[in-house]
Amino acid sequence: MTREELATRINWHKIVFWISFLNPMMIMPQIYATWSTGKTDSVSLTFFAVLVFLQGMFSVHGFFIRDKTVMISNGLAAASTIIASVSVIYFRYLA
Repeated sequence: MTREELATRINWHKIVFWISFLNPMMIMPQIYATWSTGKTDSVSLTFFAVLVFLQGMFSVHGFFIRDKTVMISNGLAAASTIIASVSVIYFRYLA
């Protein structure tokens, strides 16, 4: 059985579609913790910067391979990571 046949048999495109919703949501617990406690001591903005870069690049990759699911999922993930970063900056330096 080829990998294409296996992908068809297990409905891989549907699986990836539903999993793609988790990608932008993975940072939500961090955003919630930041806004509910105001504590940002354990958050690394360097990590967030690298994560935004990677998510953005995978979004661009999705564009180039014409995969809307990859493009949108990673674009939304980058946006949610930017929201988390701005939240940390707000609580560290502005609040």
